[in-house]
This record gives sequence, structure tokens and C-alpha cells, in this order.
Amino acid sequence: MYPTRLLWRVIHYIWECFREDGEMTMRLTNYKDDELRVEESAEDLRVTVGHFTKQPTGELVKQMEVICFILRHGEWIPLALSTDGATTVFGTSDPDSGHVTVFDRRGHSEAAGLSDAWALRLLEEGFLASAARLNPLTIEPTPQAYWPAPTTDTPDLETIEEWMWEDYGCEASDGCWVEVDGRCPHGHPSWLLRLGLV
Repeated sequence: MYPTRLLWRVIHYIWECFREDGEMTMRLTNYKDDELRVEESAEDLRVTVGHFTKQPTGELVKQMEVICFILRHGEWIPLALSTDGATTVFGTSDPDSGHVTVFDRRGHSEAAGLSDAWALRLLEEGFLASAARLNPLTIEPTPQAYWPAPTTDTPDLETIEEWMWEDYGCEASDGCWVEVDGRCPHGHPSWLLRLGLV
């Protein structure tokens, strides 16, 4: 099974801005009036994340939606994915036993990768910034660790997606190959760590 690690992190970063206990339920608009909808069901151990784009007519149209099962240790496992008006189901889950049955392994792994790439797009679309504006911090954030200045250019979204999807690691800000949340021997963090994505 393939979890959606980056989508899980991005949605939790957004949720932390709301500082509410209980099931995660939110509707959030960005600067383009697009909408992010997140609904968690503790009973079914599922979370649904949907991105709706605002059309010139004012109508919201579903761009993408993923339904994930929440494992006991918190990871999200994609069960169904909706894009372009079509929904594909990759597996089923039993909340009582915590068991997930994946019957389309290739589709499931592609859905996990697409969900993580989509998480980067949600950041680009300004949803985290919108949540932070709605609920500004009341205390100063902890200072970020000192990292050496990057010696390579900031990677584009496609490169980051390729690293995560195909290579299961990424470059540090000096070009060394590291884990997605690691640092190289020279002290440079991974680009995902430096950009705040992990």
C-alpha cells in the first residue's frame, strides 16, 4: 500500500491554522475563490479532500477529489480518486479491523503519487496562506534552523514530483542526494525540507 505522505502533511498544516479539536472539517477559499473541502469521518476512518475551481459563471466545479482510509498510525491510504468527472475506486477498507484491500495496485500507487503532487499544487494555489490569514499566529514561530545558502537553483514542481514519485528521495540544496527530510554531510537540507514541504 502507498500512503499519501505529502497530502497528509499539507492538509494537516492547513488544519493546524484552525486550532480546533475533533474531526477535521473545513471549507477554505483561496485568492481565486477556488475551494478546498476536507471532511474526516472518525467512524469510517476516512478523509475526503476535494479541490473545486470557480468558473466564470460563479459555479464551483470539482477539479479533483481523493478519499483516503486513515490507518491506526495516521497515514492516509487512497481508496478512490475523482478527476475530470470520473471516479476510480482502487480498494476498500474495514474500519473495525483497520484492514485495507487494494484491488488495483498500479492505479492505487499512481493515485498516491498524484495526490502528493496535487498537495504541492494546493500550496501553490494559496490555501495554506488563506488559512494562515484567517487565523494568524498569536505567538512568534520557532526560529528555523540555520542552513547554508543553496548552491543549486530551486527545483520546479515537476522536478520535485519526479523525485518523490520515481526516486523516493531528493536533492539537497547543494546537489547531494538525500532522503526527502534529510540533510547532506555538508549541512544542506533537502529541497523539500528547505521549502517547508516536509
